[in-house]
Amino acid sequence: MKLTMRGLLFLNFLFITSLGLGQTGPGGVGSSSNNVFWYDVDRQGAANLAEIEDLFDFSGNGNNATNNNGPTCLTNQLNGRSVIDFSSGNKLLSATNVDALDNEGSLTWILVCESSSPGTIIANRYSNATSVWGLRQYSTNRFYSNARKSTGNTGLLFPHASGYQIHTSIWNNATPNLSVFRNSIFISENLTPNGTPANHVSTVIGRNAHNGNGVFTGSMAEIIVFTDALNTTERIITENYLAAKYNLTISNDKYSHQANHGNEVAGIGRESAADN
Repeated sequence: MKLTMRGLLFLNFLFITSLGLGQTGPGGVGSSSNNVFWYDVDRQGAANLAEIEDLFDFSGNGNNATNNNGPTCLTNQLNGRSVIDFSSGNKLLSATNVDALDNEGSLTWILVCESSSPGTIIANRYSNATSVWGLRQYSTNRFYSNARKSTGNTGLLFPHASGYQIHTSIWNNATPNLSVFRNSIFISENLTPNGTPANHVSTVIGRNAHNGNGVFTGSMAEIIVFTDALNTTERIITENYLAAKYNLTISNDKYSHQANHGNEVAGIGRESAADN
């Protein structure tokens, strides 16, 4: 039996008196209304070396990612937690026709993963475009986060980093803006992605969404997707939740008890008056 203790993260900007019981997403951020995917490999509880043909969605929306040739579960890997391993090649999982992603141009996708060779980690296909938003290792020394603009695809190239990282991409097509963070450190932004995807066809983990190329051979611990552009406070809380859980170092570390209470960290607070 695994016992957990819920750690409480306070951002020292503005304290509030309630956790907000409607907030059921990662770190207490969001709920099933805007947290469209939450894939937590360790929470799935699969056995070591089990093939994952059905990756459970813990967002409350039941958007499981499936495939009969899925990746392999490896237990006791990242801070003692399970990951899914794609190293044998040509493994993938996909979720199809997710209505909550239709016509959404404000999205946040956060991944805990490691990648050492080029390949697509997560990609998305819509009825009006084959590659709308996602993350991939573009080359030996660069990652690429992409979003859609009205005239086609665009994105950001940023340096590769080895080992497990927390990759955060926030897209707001109204601004427009695509911002990329790694381990809570701001990397760069692109001010052109103003497109709006139409009908969602598929979200694919492990290769391109529109063809069989871009095979990913790394490992994944967690994927979180919101149908909102998270504000600064929400982003920092979510990244602290992940950093404490997986014992990863981040720049905006607001929680100092991960050694003994790293499970289910949640936070309340406000970074600025704009973060409602």
